[in-house]
Amino acid sequence: MTKINSSKEEALRIRVYAFFNENRSLGKIFTVRHFIAEKNPRNTVYRILKRSEYLKGSKDLVKHHNISQRQAAKKFDISQQMKEASNNT
Repeated sequence: MTKINSSKEEALRIRVYAFFNENRSLGKIFTVRHFIAEKNPRNTVYRILKRSEYLKGSKDLVKHHNISQRQAAKKFDISQQMKEASNNT
């Protein structure tokens, strides 16, 4: 049952990222309102968007400032596994 929930969460995460990137000029609240209208919890949508900011920020650090993934993960207080997963997207 956990696998089903995690795949649903992953699908929502992918949809939120894609929708936000397509509508970035309309702002974060536009994305939040869209997914709230679909009956997704507000906190969940904000958490997903916050995670995407952390992942983007850590990618930029590694790419432009020549620091290790471990250092970037520590700076953004995320696991190195999450950091490595962001490099695959």
